[in-house]
Amino acid sequence: MVIVVSMEFDQVAIATSSLLLQSCLMFRGNLAPSYKNAVATLEKQIAHDSVESPFKRTRDSLAIALPNTARNESFIEAVPQAPRPVRSRYPRIAIKTNGRIVLIPSAEILVVESEGDYVRVQRYNGTHLLREHISVLADKLQAYGFIRVHRCLLVNAAHVESIEPRFNGDYLLRMKGGKVYNATRTYKKNLRLLADLWIGVDGFD
Repeated sequence: MVIVVSMEFDQVAIATSSLLLQSCLMFRGNLAPSYKNAVATLEKQIAHDSVESPFKRTRDSLAIALPNTARNESFIEAVPQAPRPVRSRYPRIAIKTNGRIVLIPSAEILVVESEGDYVRVQRYNGTHLLREHISVLADKLQAYGFIRVHRCLLVNAAHVESIEPRFNGDYLLRMKGGKVYNATRTYKKNLRLLADLWIGVDGFD
């Protein structure tokens, strides 16, 4: 099983939830007793619920509970918005292997090779074997820079340094670090996906 994960866990959101409560408590003394119930509800939500949902529900509930005055509109606006998740520079690939889920930055993956009913995810510092069909992974990973160049091979385009034609119409792909892989004629059109701009090259059509 492979899942593409493009979001880092946002620990800042936990701190922001505390800021949300502090903002409300600053206004507590200036509110009528009937309005303090809304703040009490907010405290319970933060204590027992997830980080994101209290933000939206609390802002919505305050907008309904409080009279429509400029003073109380300012109170509602003081409640912070839910924080946006922090995203990593590179998407991460979640792989279930050997009974655990391993999170791998996509930039660390060199190639994905088919081995029967399994695929081997090749990194510079190790490999992971998982039960999956390479055609399924080709569809999932193409948007993240992985190109199918052989019926049994996906390469990470970011790690291909050169393309060398062979006499039989195939191509050799030389990777960073010196490893070489074969790209067959069947998938030669996919080689166009290895670069964003081609100058003086017209041999892959």
